[in-house]
Amino acid sequence: MNSVKSRVIRLFFRLLPIVCLLFIINILTVPDYLWVKWPAMGMLIALASFTLVAVTEQAHRE
Repeated sequence: MNSVKSRVIRLFFRLLPIVCLLFIINILTVPDYLWVKWPAMGMLIALASFTLVAVTEQAHRE
């Protein structure tokens, strides 16, 4: 389980700078509408599905 946790944490910290960069671009270009929430939610869904698959695979191995 520790391997799965470290893989999920690594993926989270790879996605975080992308969301931060998109947030900065959003604020500088269209500060009235936060469109950054849509790619952030998409990345959150991807992270959640990756976590679910990784945990399921780990459970099947044990």
